[in-house]
Amino acid sequence: MAAYPLFPKEKRLLFGPIASAPVYVVDDDALVRESTQFLLATLGISSRTFADGAGFLDAVEQLPDGCLLVDRVMPGVGGLEIVHALHARQRQMPIILMTAATNTPSRRLADTIGPHTLLEKPFAESALLTALGSGFERLAFGSEQDAANARDVVAQLPPLQTTILRGLIAGLDTPALAERLGLAETRVRRSRVALKARIGARDVHHAIAIGRRAGLPPLPAHDDEKAPSRW
Repeated sequence: MAAYPLFPKEKRLLFGPIASAPVYVVDDDALVRESTQFLLATLGISSRTFADGAGFLDAVEQLPDGCLLVDRVMPGVGGLEIVHALHARQRQMPIILMTAATNTPSRRLADTIGPHTLLEKPFAESALLTALGSGFERLAFGSEQDAANARDVVAQLPPLQTTILRGLIAGLDTPALAERLGLAETRVRRSRVALKARIGARDVHHAIAIGRRAGLPPLPAHDDEKAPSRW
C-alpha cells in the first residue's frame, strides 16, 4: 500500500458514529501497518497495530470489540489461526482477512472459516473502506440485536437448518457437518445459504453470532444426531 494523502473533513466523517469502534491491524509488514494506521487516523478512526498474530492473541482479552484487519500469511501465528482462536473464544469481531489472491479456493476457505471479508493485496483504498464500513455496520447491528429478537429469528428455522447452525457454532465446517449428518456436502451447503437468508445473516460469522445470542447450544461432540430421512 502506498502512503495516503490527508483527507478533507467531510471524508473523515464517512462512517459516521458507527466508526467509534477501533480497528486492529495485524501484519508482519511494517509498511502495511504504518500506511493503514495513517489512513485510519486521517478518517478519525482509532487503531492499534500488531506485528504478529501471537502478540494480538496475547492482548485480545483486554481489547474491546472492533474490526480486525489481519494478514492471512505471517510467520508463526497467521490469519487463519487467529480466526479460529477468536471463534473458540466467542469473540464476535468482524474479520477482514488480507490475502494474496481471492481465487475460488480462497473463497471456499472463507466460507469454511467465516471471516467477514476477503481483501486481496495490494488493495485499493476504496476496497478497504468498503470492507471497514461493512464491518462497522455489523458491530452496530450486533450491539442492538437483543437475545429475544435472536430467539425469534432462530425459531423460524426448520430442524435441519437449526442443526446445521448448531454445528457451525460448534466449529464444524461443511465437510464435517455432511459426514456428521450423513448428508451430501451440496445439501449442507444449500442449507447453510438458506439458513443465513432466513435469519438475515450477512455471512456465516454473523449467523453464528445470532445463534449464540439466541442461546442455541453447539452440536455436541458425540455422534448421535444423524439426519432423519425426512430431512
